[in-house]
Amino acid sequence: MDKNKKKKDGVTDAASENTPVVVEKGLTVETESGVSVAREKLPDRTTQPVAAQSSAPSDYRRVTAEMHSDDGDASMSGGFASVKGTRRRENGLIWAVVAVMCVMCIAVGICSSVLTAYFMRKGNVPPHINTEDVSQQIAAVVAARKPSVAEVRGGSLRGSGVITKYENGKVYLLTNNHVIAGGSVSVRLGGEDSFYEADVVGYNSYYDIAVVTVAHTPERAVFDLDGSEYFKQAAEYSEGDHVVAIGNAMAMGVAAYDGIVSRSSDILKYNDKHVPVLRTTAAVNAGMSGGALFDMSGNFLGLTTYRMSSFPDGATHEPSNDVEDTAFVVPVSVVYPVYKQILGRGEPDSDMSLLGMTFFGATSTSAVGGMIFSELGITCEFRAGGLTVARVDSGIAPSEIAVGDVITKIGGVAVTGDVCTTAGEFLRYRPNVDTGANVPDAAQLRLEIKRGGALRDVVYKRIYRYVGA
Repeated sequence: MDKNKKKKDGVTDAASENTPVVVEKGLTVETESGVSVAREKLPDRTTQPVAAQSSAPSDYRRVTAEMHSDDGDASMSGGFASVKGTRRRENGLIWAVVAVMCVMCIAVGICSSVLTAYFMRKGNVPPHINTEDVSQQIAAVVAARKPSVAEVRGGSLRGSGVITKYENGKVYLLTNNHVIAGGSVSVRLGGEDSFYEADVVGYNSYYDIAVVTVAHTPERAVFDLDGSEYFKQAAEYSEGDHVVAIGNAMAMGVAAYDGIVSRSSDILKYNDKHVPVLRTTAAVNAGMSGGALFDMSGNFLGLTTYRMSSFPDGATHEPSNDVEDTAFVVPVSVVYPVYKQILGRGEPDSDMSLLGMTFFGATSTSAVGGMIFSELGITCEFRAGGLTVARVDSGIAPSEIAVGDVITKIGGVAVTGDVCTTAGEFLRYRPNVDTGANVPDAAQLRLEIKRGGALRDVVYKRIYRYVGA
């Protein structure tokens, strides 16, 4: 018999051309010509199994291994296959491991559920807002942040409040001072039917900011803006950014209004004072005082405090016309340090004193206006994107400061032409009038002054940093 054999498509060639090539199928065998014959009448297969060892048990089942290759190798090998049973002891070990893993998974699931329920009740980080789908951003912000805005009553006045945290059985809220000035204060949280009596933690009338608490366990989840990434002094925003204002509009319940940041830094004249504000086209209707302005990521940008209902003096207008799409917000750069100072040194029965700083509008030498620092002994104007010393009060200001100096840094933070950001940096400080002790060097107010091309530091030893980053 020819020892050279070829294999193709699972069919074994015969030893000679006269031997039919066959393929097994069921109980019969078909030749390549399609003729089926009984298996016992077919010639022996040409595949030659490897000879079994003489010592192999006679009851082993013979297995023919047919090796296939692209080159059509003529060599084929055969052998024996046997299956060994798995020991019972090994099966038991596997089941034990599976049982332990199941118990661990159940324990982790129970712990996760308990911890989730606990933190939801305590007040945790507000929900993240998906900003990938632009068409759904506003709806997402409203859904995630509306529960953080509440209705506030101050006597006969109606306003709004922003929930900052839930701590030690109390809900803390930011609101406007003019909202709570009307008398006894009460709060109704979102999704609830009743108002609950509130206590005033502290307030500052100049910046129109107040903090109140409600000793009440919320019926729905309360989120902690305070301490989260969504409530920080250094929140960034630009003119043209989309925003959402949420508040108790017309005292008809909490509602939302969208718009843009129309001016990121401004000085507004309100009654007998000037205040730093952010201007927006989002509607701020009556009753929304103390509400919140959020950006499209859910960041808190400030308190919706002022609305313009008539033209300012000197403007050309018809008396019957109203102002549209113009509202003003106390920015978070100002709200944050005042809020922290109130929490740390709340004085509910008196106006909270801060670093003596007031503002004024545009002058003949400044299109923006400036700031008066009674405790620093200087008056400054915003000129050419910087803060320039316009007046020095002898006996109060250090001798190193002179008119015309430019303040370039406040405590190591660069000064820009943004009134709100600059005001916020100064509001981190307060006079050392409490203990009379010396203030550590690292906490003292340090101003970097530029005169000509030279830089120098001026230190106020009685003014110290009270609010951290």
